[in-house]
Amino acid sequence: MVFSTDWPVTTDGSDSNGYITLPYLSGLLQETATLHANILGLGFENLHSEGLQWVLSRQWLKMTRYPHRQEKIIITTWPSGKGGITWLRDYRIRDADGNELGIATSLWFVMDRNTRRPRPSRIGKHLDTDKAERVRNTDLKPLPALEDVRSTGFISAGYFDIDVHHHINNVRYLTWMLSGIDPEFMSSHMARELEINFLAEGFIGDELDIFISGTGTSLSHGLIRHEDGIELSRMRTEWIPLT
Repeated sequence: MVFSTDWPVTTDGSDSNGYITLPYLSGLLQETATLHANILGLGFENLHSEGLQWVLSRQWLKMTRYPHRQEKIIITTWPSGKGGITWLRDYRIRDADGNELGIATSLWFVMDRNTRRPRPSRIGKHLDTDKAERVRNTDLKPLPALEDVRSTGFISAGYFDIDVHHHINNVRYLTWMLSGIDPEFMSSHMARELEINFLAEGFIGDELDIFISGTGTSLSHGLIRHEDGIELSRMRTEWIPLT
């Protein structure tokens, strides 16, 4: 039920200060979950055979230290809860010496590949998560709608933004919303906490507006499809100065 693997902090996964980037770390969390799902018999091929796929709905991350380029990190993950169509998965992130760098939790659901709607499934019903550890005491709730927003950019989804499920990869949502933050602020601060909701699928050719609200070290972010005004994702971030 518990799986650990180590990853390097690569050069292309580091920022201008040499620290791991949030998109790269988010991608590692997803890859670690994928590896564990395969071991548990809940991976892509298992669900694909039933016309299903995993969809990440919400994710929360809290960091105490960001690892530096060429460091090795160890990510441990486990299923921490389940419902009719939803699953919880938690994570611990440690350095090579076993010191904790951060924790995360995520909410997933099983989607019908044809209808693109959530669908109940017997997948994984044999797994007992009742006594699983939870790294966060409260449930992941929907984030509130943004208020007093300002536009910070515009993006068009291309071929390399689309994943195996033929929609925009969730890490792209995160990357694009973070791109709305002032670069000088980013280079002098680290995100202590991040929470993101994935609200709708995006596809190749979508033109998306990036929005931000808030001031100081507490920010809210949104990603909206320009054509129909559908909100694809919203996020909140809490920042502290780099020391």
